[in-house]
Amino acid sequence: MSNPIGELLNAPIPEKLWHYTSIQAFHGIVTSKTMWATDLHFLNDREEFIHAKALANDMVAAAPELDSNGFPKRGFLQKAVAVAFGGPLTGMQVFVASFTAAEDQLGQWRGYSYGSSGVSLAFDLKAIRPPAGSDTLVSFAPCVYDPVKKVELLSYALHHFTEEVSAYRERTFRAACELDPEKLKSKDKEQVVKEFLEANPSKKAPFKEFADAVAKTGADCLRIAALLKNSSFEEENEWRLVLPAWMDGPTPMRNPPRFRIGKTTLIPYIAHPFPAKAPLPIVDVILGPGSDENSVFAAQRFLKSEGLDLKPRLSKVPYRAS
Repeated sequence: MSNPIGELLNAPIPEKLWHYTSIQAFHGIVTSKTMWATDLHFLNDREEFIHAKALANDMVAAAPELDSNGFPKRGFLQKAVAVAFGGPLTGMQVFVASFTAAEDQLGQWRGYSYGSSGVSLAFDLKAIRPPAGSDTLVSFAPCVYDPVKKVELLSYALHHFTEEVSAYRERTFRAACELDPEKLKSKDKEQVVKEFLEANPSKKAPFKEFADAVAKTGADCLRIAALLKNSSFEEENEWRLVLPAWMDGPTPMRNPPRFRIGKTTLIPYIAHPFPAKAPLPIVDVILGPGSDENSVFAAQRFLKSEGLDLKPRLSKVPYRAS
């Protein structure tokens, strides 16, 4: 079975990925050498994280009642969704730093840079992704907007649990039939399994096998849930650095949340450092449509004072904020 999640999380990183922001945040990123990653629940998409669970529930509703072995496929999927979205994800606080492959885009200026007065920073982020094979839930990948691709990713994430359960049921059914060949004629294989396990409790599945399946399903759902976006946001062409953290773990977080003031609430975020012992990976700077040559001069002198030899350029978007 191909691994679409692995392919997504290892998608080639573009040479430049852009981050649209305010002048104030531009100053903060450069001076602190950190990127603010915001709690997922406080982003501008009201469906964040809920979208993935809703899609998974739609998959459950559309699934056939029985699988190829005659066991309740829909029921297994329902349990898998409950395991994935009602287990590990409930104890996690997920922070996201957003970038885009879209250079000098009007929608991004309007949405993230106070209309015409902001800055778009281009980063070389090839070093920000955790090494392949590392045991971490941190990911850096493009968001997925295509409905077919989203179903493919969720199906793969849920299969760890559903296939483990189905295979266990099939082994148990065969064991029951070995004791009573008449059971082979039964049209309700699940009932045969239940009756066999009630009579033979020692034959219940080893806990470790199920625990491993649950862990794999939960981890894969956590890795992709923050990357599945409503297709309405497709033009943003977003890439995300996803940083999950236990809210109330046994040990304090090394990088605990901070809080900034939003329009109607306090917004949790973490200041995520760029790779240590390396120059800040800003490789290009575009000043918003409302900027002028004086802005270019000031930004260039500021960057030079922070050790970055870059000349900002002006946006080509002919937009004037009202």
